[in-house]
Amino acid sequence: MKFLLLLLLLNPAPDTLVDKVWSLVASGFYRANDFERFRQEASQAVEGLDGEQRVKVVNDYLARLEASHTHLYSHREPAYYELLDVFAYGPQAEAIKALFGGKLPHYEGIGVVTRNGVVWDVVPGGPGHQLQRGDRIVSVDGQPFHPIDSFRGEAGKACRVRLERAGKELEVELVPEDIQPRRFFLKAIRASARMQEHDGRRLAYVRMWSYAGEAYQEELRAALEGPLAGAEGLVLDLRGSWGGAQPKYMELFSATPSLTMTSPEGEKFDLPGSTWNRPVVVLVDESVSSGKELLAHAFKRSRRGLLVGEKTRGAVLGGGLHLLGDGLALYMAQADVRVDGERLEGVGVAPDVEVGWNEGPDPLPEAGFRELLKVLQKEKRPGMAVPRQLLE
Repeated sequence: MKFLLLLLLLNPAPDTLVDKVWSLVASGFYRANDFERFRQEASQAVEGLDGEQRVKVVNDYLARLEASHTHLYSHREPAYYELLDVFAYGPQAEAIKALFGGKLPHYEGIGVVTRNGVVWDVVPGGPGHQLQRGDRIVSVDGQPFHPIDSFRGEAGKACRVRLERAGKELEVELVPEDIQPRRFFLKAIRASARMQEHDGRRLAYVRMWSYAGEAYQEELRAALEGPLAGAEGLVLDLRGSWGGAQPKYMELFSATPSLTMTSPEGEKFDLPGSTWNRPVVVLVDESVSSGKELLAHAFKRSRRGLLVGEKTRGAVLGGGLHLLGDGLALYMAQADVRVDGERLEGVGVAPDVEVGWNEGPDPLPEAGFRELLKVLQKEKRPGMAVPRQLLE
């Protein structure tokens, strides 16, 4: 007992935010660093600051580690709930659900991604569908906009949202909802799936708002085998939200043959392959990270799909979740990752066809359809994947 007491005195339990974070980083970060110097400097920097300011300072110091998947998340940002939801179906499920009264992570919001109050993305089918990229949200019900606080306790109630759009002010009425991230993103994937004709060819589009789990892969499979089954090609949009995809998900796009069986009476029966063997164009930009980058790399390296857009983020490390209490969670890089011997961290995956987007309507889906048409025009057998060499 005396020995245990001595250990506790020599190594007191961390009781400040900085000590908690740096204790975890020092013991679990994927590479060595001068963590003690960081801890001392950060401890001095947070003196006299309130909770939200302290979180910002800690994140400033974490950023100096120059590693993806390393960030302190607060319950006052949507990403906190989305991150916890990623881990809410594994070993940490009970601990995470305990934070929400035994339920899955959820929060009240309007389903838009904002950066400093500016709308960066709008999730289809969500309550914020009237908003557009580039809108600046000024206020909600007369109070300054905050992505969490503005809608807390307001689910199902109409809110007056004041915007700045293209130099003009306008007001829209939105009804926030209680957002459970996985259900919300699965619904968004279904809402995004569509098939349309371009130059007489049936082309499909799906946006994978998240890929953090088998449920998202199965949602994509259901779309390809259901409403999009008759398409001649696919534009697969990987932009936005969370990665999490595993390399094995490429099996859905493997080239397995379809069969046609003929009965003695001459009646034919088509038995399609269990995978998508038609041409694929993949949309990417700097929001594509982690497991989605693994897929983008696999499509490009295998020549199975054409990448259109901008270079991916270059955020490919193995991250782990640490619950700190007080509405805080540390996401930390715990493992280096190499893909076919290649390190994508800090590098990213470059597109085959570069298309940027700064403002105005999203140009990438139409650019993807144009490139898909080019692929189909070179195709010799309708419905079969085109070797990438034919594109060069």
